[in-house]
Amino acid sequence: MYADTLSDELPSPNTRASYYPDDIAEVDLSNYFEIIGDARVHEMRKNIVVPIPASTSKVGAMWGKRKIDLAKSFDTAMYMWMSRGSSRSLADGVTFTLHNDARDLSQVIGAVGQGISVYGGSGSRNTYIKNALTVEIDPYYNSDYDRDVRGTHVAIMKPGSYATMLTQRAHNKYGTPLQNLSIDDTDWKLFRISWETTDKGITGRLNVSLQRRNSNGTLTNIGTIKSNLINVQEEFGSKLVNWGFTASSGALYGEYNFAMKDMPQIEAGKLEKRVRNISKNEEFFEEMTSARQDQLVEYELSYDNSAADWPTKENLSFLDKIDNEAMSYERGSTTVLFQKTTGNITEKKVPDTCWNEGDFRYITEDVREGDKVIIRYRVKTKAIPQHKKEIKNTFEIQSVSGIRSTSEAVSVHLQTMYTITEKYQTKTGYPNTIIKDIQPESIQEKEGGAKYQGEAKEIILDELIYECIYYQINDGSEHSGVRPKIEELEKDTTIKYTYAPKKRSLFIRQRVLNSLSELVVPNLAIMKLQLKNKELPHEVIQTRNFFLDSTFDDQEYRYMPTTIVLNKTFTLQTIVPQNYKNVGYTVASRKDQADNMSELKPGVPTLDLSENQQDYWINIYIQPDLGGSPYVFPYSWDYKIVWQPIEGWNTPR
Repeated sequence: MYADTLSDELPSPNTRASYYPDDIAEVDLSNYFEIIGDARVHEMRKNIVVPIPASTSKVGAMWGKRKIDLAKSFDTAMYMWMSRGSSRSLADGVTFTLHNDARDLSQVIGAVGQGISVYGGSGSRNTYIKNALTVEIDPYYNSDYDRDVRGTHVAIMKPGSYATMLTQRAHNKYGTPLQNLSIDDTDWKLFRISWETTDKGITGRLNVSLQRRNSNGTLTNIGTIKSNLINVQEEFGSKLVNWGFTASSGALYGEYNFAMKDMPQIEAGKLEKRVRNISKNEEFFEEMTSARQDQLVEYELSYDNSAADWPTKENLSFLDKIDNEAMSYERGSTTVLFQKTTGNITEKKVPDTCWNEGDFRYITEDVREGDKVIIRYRVKTKAIPQHKKEIKNTFEIQSVSGIRSTSEAVSVHLQTMYTITEKYQTKTGYPNTIIKDIQPESIQEKEGGAKYQGEAKEIILDELIYECIYYQINDGSEHSGVRPKIEELEKDTTIKYTYAPKKRSLFIRQRVLNSLSELVVPNLAIMKLQLKNKELPHEVIQTRNFFLDSTFDDQEYRYMPTTIVLNKTFTLQTIVPQNYKNVGYTVASRKDQADNMSELKPGVPTLDLSENQQDYWINIYIQPDLGGSPYVFPYSWDYKIVWQPIEGWNTPR
């Protein structure tokens, strides 16, 4: 629950904390913060910050260089340790602060002592942090600032000048504070801050929780604060704010440490994982594919650094993992391609030492804003285990400054194969007669669930669901196509037939009816296909978005084939462009029957793939719909025309 001792590593020789929690984030905060005054990152533990040293009259502040967007919710957590050490009383406290102060980040700091480096103070140093809200952890009662709160307390506050803080006494303004706390001890406390945006950054709530971490790793609740609704513009003047810590001491002091557990909101860029079956000559990477035993599958991990708040440069770790039970890594197959913002493109081999028993870790150096990284590797499928029907996996990126993001999962559907062995031999005394040996030992079964029909009969597979993909004669080479005729055999022969689940193709297009010369005709359609389990119709197995042709009613067209595994249902939807409406669909099992408008059905198709063994040919139909207006309004699809009434157009057709 706790890791190695820190007795010789913590910032003060008077430290009474013996252990640090073992679930601290593996981040290096050295270059993450703008550090002001006496604050620093721990020399030995780069994921621990020390807002001030254990000494009198110190001020410290540290601000994350990346701003947080309050239009998005975020959650951050850190372990806090505070102790009076050799001081006769713990003072003056620490804060977690969000601000949009207009000053250069290196100048954003408040007053010493009771100012906790965030409020204004008496005397010559009356600066405070503007456009801010702060969560103060104040262990020392000040008779001027703290007349509306008791003892050691945690409160959400609005920083202001010394005079303002004296008159406001607003510890209750944003939420009920925690009071009379006992936190000057050797235990770490889990300090969690969350922001809940309620309407895309116009308002939100700042929530605080404090828990004591026990020696066995469990947590005991100390208290929570749920803030009132906060107007972002009024409090900060912007949705983008800096975050960080402040602390100070006066005549009394304390020892303070924050060990980061969960870093706050960080824009990590775009991650995408895709897959294709090389053995099936698939050209493009997709969200899913299918494979049988001993086929070569290739994965692609792509990363596009489009984050607006990216630092100067980063070293990124790419993490992936393959299913060792169903796949094996193809040695020497991993490559990485860098596309820099300068236009320079480099590609190189990734050493196999980056793989360890199916776990992949590769570090890219000097990744900057706008750079792209593509990693590819290949695996070979093993004998398909009975309990595995599909392999889903993701990849993750990490950086020492706290960037963490995980891609969406891709799928490889595993095709279970069944092998039926039939023995044929010449009948003694009858050289022209071939008989079939159907003894049980002549029938072999691979994993997957094929069953015998009686003890002395061959395996029977449903030909609606399974198809013979190849056969072997006397353990020779594999053949596909027409199986041999038994009566043509001239000697004792063993034939092995290998079966796999059938597949079915969907041929889809979008057609535009009653097109208007004044209205742009889309030449591409955006489709969404949802694949579902027939037994669990409300459970979506896979969603796939893709583009295909959209054509005039009198124009030549082509169909888009999409392969779908049998025994599933699917729903097909189209995103209808502005000024158009969906008028229905037709579906047929043959191409020459696909345009039969007498079979037009309303809505979008939801079809059962196990009802018919034929392929599906589908037309989705749309037509203009101006909602009764005689005008066509431009720019909806990036075209520009002169506004004019359409001749003869009074009501939508």
